[in-house]
Amino acid sequence: MGCASEQDSNERSRKVMDMMHALREVCNHPACLKKERRPPGFQSSKHYPPISTVDASGKCAMFHSLLNHIMKIKEKTLVFCQSHSAIDALVHQIEQRKDMRKFGQKALRITGRTEPKHREANIEAFQTDPKCPILVMSQVGGVGLTLTAATHVIHFDRQYNPAKENQATDRAHRIGQTQKVSVYYLVSQDTFEVRLAEILEQKRQLSDMTMQSCQNFFSQMNNEELQEFFSLKS
Repeated sequence: MGCASEQDSNERSRKVMDMMHALREVCNHPACLKKERRPPGFQSSKHYPPISTVDASGKCAMFHSLLNHIMKIKEKTLVFCQSHSAIDALVHQIEQRKDMRKFGQKALRITGRTEPKHREANIEAFQTDPKCPILVMSQVGGVGLTLTAATHVIHFDRQYNPAKENQATDRAHRIGQTQKVSVYYLVSQDTFEVRLAEILEQKRQLSDMTMQSCQNFFSQMNNEELQEFFSLKS
């Protein structure tokens, strides 16, 4: 019985985290939802807006609204995003911006898939090249990684572990940073992301836990708590 109970618990935990990942993809941009997570009969891309459609996502619309201001004052932006599909979408959207094309600027990216030589080249370009004002990256590790050229840090989607999120923000607060750094957290209105942000704020002790501990916190919610967590609000 004990083994069966543990197996059921692990399966429930997996389903809860899969649900969170899927909903996060939808909140980032509907086109980011992986095909294997799409409902039967709605797996074709024709059912979803193209990633270039900024207004299909409230978060994307707010993201570009922030960039409108930042680009005008000619400052640099560090963007953290958890999923590769969302990173692809953001880089594509940024490179389609009229202000980026007008001045021959480009968006850089760093993920766990980036080769070390390209990673170092992108860091150097972001730190020194005016034509590279935006760096989009997953919250990859790297002891001493310094990105002090950024005066704006945007968390496009939330980490489930506040300690990891703080570590990412600190990339722009290394020794040598002489400017004020503005930090933004984007969430989709009336969705579980709002309640996720509230939970992370209320339970600051999670910042000292491992990623597995944080995942356990959400997966161990009872059915009523999960229903409240995932339900849409109006």
